[in-house]
Amino acid sequence: IIDETLRVDDILTNGDFETVVAAGALPSWTDNGAGTTLASTTSRLHGAQALSYTPQTAGDFMYQQRTTITPASQDHMKLTQRNFTFQAWARATAASTARLGMAFTDLGTATYGSYHSGDDQWELLSVIGTPPASATMVEVRLVHDTVSNVRWDLSACWSDPITRYTLPT
Repeated sequence: IIDETLRVDDILTNGDFETVVAAGALPSWTDNGAGTTLASTTSRLHGAQALSYTPQTAGDFMYQQRTTITPASQDHMKLTQRNFTFQAWARATAASTARLGMAFTDLGTATYGSYHSGDDQWELLSVIGTPPASATMVEVRLVHDTVSNVRWDLSACWSDPITRYTLPT
């Protein structure tokens, strides 16, 4: 599978999971569960490695990454009126195990995408969310709902385009 999509203004850091340290830490991502994190070099979609994660107990365990939307910025109003898209490739061997989530400032109200089919193939998962006008932060989530290994690769998050025109004077 080759995905040569150009994504401008990807807001994620280490979204390709190429940086996973030996101890299992994943730079730029926060682990909300107690599981086993490894760099997978044998089952990957792109690059030298993918993220391989297995939760210890059932529940909504996830990796998350937060990015600030600065209210004082010129683009704050434009960004809060646009959809954000979060995509990632996932490979799971059990259905209803892996999906993506997105939340904004309050973090309590999240939007979730469809589950991986569980057919042990790479699938592109996606979730789209629109931040409220008061949003100051977007959080993306790699969600594991069962105790089953999932491999993740090539994640990205971006907002709908902001078009600017230079008016002639």
